[in-house]
Amino acid sequence: MKTSIILETISKLLLPFMMLFGIYIISFGDVSPGGGFQGGAILTTAYLAFYFISEDKNIDLTKWVKFEKVLFFLLIIAGFLSVLSKGVYFTNPILNDSMISKRVFFILLNLIIAAKVCVGLICIVESFIEEEDDGF
Repeated sequence: MKTSIILETISKLLLPFMMLFGIYIISFGDVSPGGGFQGGAILTTAYLAFYFISEDKNIDLTKWVKFEKVLFFLLIIAGFLSVLSKGVYFTNPILNDSMISKRVFFILLNLIIAAKVCVGLICIVESFIEEEDDGF
């Protein structure tokens, strides 16, 4: 099936801006409105724009689901580390003044959340596409 020339042109023009905006939302989510969930949804939209204009539409859904499980495991580990680090930050005056380490941790946490949301939404949309292709 051939894609529309209008869809292809607009997607190619907007794709870099969508990705840049998603990365911006993720990077500054701890100091402004936004964060991992919103940035992940924007990156999913950018991926879908690329998916619909690309010629090769073969996606292995099992690999995406496995990757999502790994990201969920990383998110659980990061959650435990954040709970454990609160005692270190509050009892150690040297680390308590270190806002840089806290900001890096929050950006890393936002990146993990964004990747999890992005992969999860891609899996959902891809399963809908596969279901439609099966002739439902």
